[in-house]
Amino acid sequence: AQSPIVSSTSIPVFASLARGAYPGAVNIPVQSLSSRLREIPKGRPVVVYCASGIRSASAVAALRRAGYEDVINAGGLHHMPA
Repeated sequence: AQSPIVSSTSIPVFASLARGAYPGAVNIPVQSLSSRLREIPKGRPVVVYCASGIRSASAVAALRRAGYEDVINAGGLHHMPA
């Protein structure tokens, strides 16, 4: 099975990276999500996180509206497994 794509929706991206990011994450600010959907394959699970879980919830809703079916809100970065 393919591993999931992890997308960070934290704003601003540079601050998110300064505080840490999940290894292999694709950092996409939530306000840029609709213009960057082509970077997220629909045929794989997508795990979304941010600093607190609030912006990731918004991103999950946007992805589902765009036709992504297997989308998980992982909450905040501190909730992600090591």
